[in-house]
Amino acid sequence: MNFNSAKRLVEKNQHLIGLSYNDSIIDELFIFPNNQVAFSDFIQRYQSSLDWEMAMLAHENQDCRVGVLLDSHLTEGGNLLWVRLEEVANTNLNVQL
Repeated sequence: MNFNSAKRLVEKNQHLIGLSYNDSIIDELFIFPNNQVAFSDFIQRYQSSLDWEMAMLAHENQDCRVGVLLDSHLTEGGNLLWVRLEEVANTNLNVQL
């Protein structure tokens, strides 16, 4: 999907923040590039800034997906626990796709 469609998806699913998913807390929804090389760059930028929008600036024109950040307190230790929004949609959390 394009960046603007992904952004609308993030906005439609803000109600998920704070809910539990697989014994973790949903802390944030973010957009990431679907391309593996661009994704690696995105992760490096995200881990240094902890700001997905800043990390996505170089990749806004690429095919995107929406991710769900879980237990963000672990990010400070270099761990990034996340899943694709589609995975959360397979639950009873009322995900809007």
